[in-house]
Amino acid sequence: MKIAPKILLLLLALSLSVQAAHYRVYLLGGQSNGNGRGDAAELSTAPLNTHGLAAPQTDVRFYWHKTQSTTNGNLPQDTWLDLQVDSGHGVNNPSGHDIEFGCELSFGRDMADANPSANIAIIKYTHGGTNLRSDWSASGSNYATFVATVQTGLLALTEAGHTYELGGMLWLQGEHDTGGSAAGAYEANLTNLILRVRSDLGSSETSAFALPFIISGLSDSQYSNITTEGSGPYTVRLAQETVAATVRQAAFANSDGFSTYTGAVHFDAAGQIAIGKACAIQMLALEANDVDRDGLLTSEEASYETDPNNADSDHDGFEDGLETLLGSNPLDGSSFFKIYSAVHQSGDTYTLEWLAKPGENYFVDYSSTMEPESWSELATVVATNELGTYTIQLSALPTRLAAYYGLEGEIGGYFDTVSYDSIDLNTATSASRLSQGGGLTGGGSDSRIINNGIFEPSNSGDNGLNLGGATETSRSAAITAGDFFSFTVTSTELTNYEKLVFYANQFSKTAKVDITYRIGGGNEQDILVDYSPTKNNAKVTEYTVDFPDFTSNQEVTFTFYLYNSSAENYGIRFDDIKLHVTTASSDDDKVFFRIRHELNN
Repeated sequence: MKIAPKILLLLLALSLSVQAAHYRVYLLGGQSNGNGRGDAAELSTAPLNTHGLAAPQTDVRFYWHKTQSTTNGNLPQDTWLDLQVDSGHGVNNPSGHDIEFGCELSFGRDMADANPSANIAIIKYTHGGTNLRSDWSASGSNYATFVATVQTGLLALTEAGHTYELGGMLWLQGEHDTGGSAAGAYEANLTNLILRVRSDLGSSETSAFALPFIISGLSDSQYSNITTEGSGPYTVRLAQETVAATVRQAAFANSDGFSTYTGAVHFDAAGQIAIGKACAIQMLALEANDVDRDGLLTSEEASYETDPNNADSDHDGFEDGLETLLGSNPLDGSSFFKIYSAVHQSGDTYTLEWLAKPGENYFVDYSSTMEPESWSELATVVATNELGTYTIQLSALPTRLAAYYGLEGEIGGYFDTVSYDSIDLNTATSASRLSQGGGLTGGGSDSRIINNGIFEPSNSGDNGLNLGGATETSRSAAITAGDFFSFTVTSTELTNYEKLVFYANQFSKTAKVDITYRIGGGNEQDILVDYSPTKNNAKVTEYTVDFPDFTSNQEVTFTFYLYNSSAENYGIRFDDIKLHVTTASSDDDKVFFRIRHELNN
């Protein structure tokens, strides 16, 4: 009798082992045609019933997140299911289509049929009416939800004991970027999306830069003017075709002639099936170009003498394609991207040396804690030969940033800020969101009221923390009028405050800025008085307020007072506001360095 529990445990272990699987996961993103408005009822009648897509596909797994609201689609979200209908738009539009589907049905079926020994899975997040310009940009909410959906889906696989590799991505979007300047920017925005997806979702199981990416193009079935040069649809589709031709392992799936609902840009059931099949054809072609999925095309493997059926020919942990981009030898297990040495020169000066590829950009970062948020960039180095070098004087390392408003934008005075929460770069401190006194408005030709302490960017000229209405003639009057903004830093340990830096300009030339700080409930201390930012909205250099150092472990509030503007709508703009400090934990004689190389194909 005593042996029974051991046998039971062994049987349970064997059962779990048999159930574990390795999945090839494909991603699906985009807008409403990515959602899918195919009428599921048509899958059971001729002629679409021949595709066999009406019933759940038990050999293809599916994970999705609802696209717009809880009314969209009836299929359970955020869980792994058999691939099936009802993850479409699902709001009965067109009428009578309460159960809908997208291209995932035919794409998944064709990929599984073409790879009978592979376990195919699909993760889907799309959102109708969204644009690539902002909604799917690096800071866009839809892109953030897409990444979160993919990450939670993959985590659910691994927690169930499975493994995975990313197989590729389908992109069904472009309709909402056919108007205005968005069409002209589509090529750059789509290129950035592909690079971002590969960077953000790449893992050790797949070379991020090699992830196949299929672009389902806009169709002449949707737009009668798609062949009219200069039209929005023409410009967007040309951008789609150009990106597919120029970005590594990207392809264009042509949807011309695929059926849509009458007078609509949305594909019907037959159109959705055709799109899925077209995307599968292109995906299979890209996969055939790179059998071992290491980022090197089969034709390139011959020139490098690497194994086309082995992603890591020298077994050093770096895939062959990645090594060729980094400049290391894919046939030499001792040659891989690493810091070779930190050569002591004299005093506290050291020279870092690392394996490099001539002409490539490398980024030197440092940290005193190695916490993910603690890394700061020191320099960009362009390698001139196979050995990258950078000389560092430890005593000259920059102080930490306790507050940083503007990291989402382009650093360097371009005022391209979209976020006014501080980027928390120091583990010992935290900074509040920027808040305002109540009397400021968004400056520029399109005046915007500041809501809930979030400064809206102006649409006049370059974006930034653009403020108008500061016409009071003195600081005291500005205080009464609420013409100021502030932020507060909270510290968990003794902190030394050293300097404040920012970019600023103004539309006119009369406006003034005063800056103060207050420790706890104490008196305000001036650190800048009667400062007049550069006029005519000119591009400016970084301005440094190097105030006398002070130390505190209490809350410290910095306030910017604005006054003396000659007109209500004459804006004063700020960007990249940075507060430099040192803390006790950052003065422990430990400094870590890392070298980054951003892949650009």
